[in-house]
Amino acid sequence: MTVPMPRERSFHCIDLTEAVNAIHHRYGERSHAMPAAMWEAAALCGVTPETRSINDCGVFTCANDEVTLRGSGCKADFTLVQAPNGNWAMSTGYGTRISGGGYAPSVWHRQAFPTRDDARLAALCELIHQFRQEVESQNSLNGESNRREARLMIAMLEAEKTPQLALF
Repeated sequence: MTVPMPRERSFHCIDLTEAVNAIHHRYGERSHAMPAAMWEAAALCGVTPETRSINDCGVFTCANDEVTLRGSGCKADFTLVQAPNGNWAMSTGYGTRISGGGYAPSVWHRQAFPTRDDARLAALCELIHQFRQEVESQNSLNGESNRREARLMIAMLEAEKTPQLALF
């Protein structure tokens, strides 16, 4: 099922939450570490052992696009992967002078995207949200310089949401 996500500019998302939760429920607390459970989750993406497109943790091994943006003390990156069933997976990572985080594109992710553009926009929106949280953080280590750098990264990410036309 394709569900439009309410964002500044919408993208479509395929909600896999029920299917992934059912796998976790069937296999129990350590389902993420069980090969049979992983292959069930992989089947949601059209992945089979023959495609060799994931590692033994369910992380996609080949990326179609890897984008990194750097500005001042901040870094934002995202990875887009087209699964064998034609849907897209994405992952994000971010870093500031005082914090960071991220994850890999995996069959365990509860969202898939029908197009590359949907996955790309979802990644940008997720990163913008993360940097907005950084700007608003009341952490005692979060000084004005970190907030300023996070605002600059938000502007870079917003600019990435608008495709540029080639001149030639």
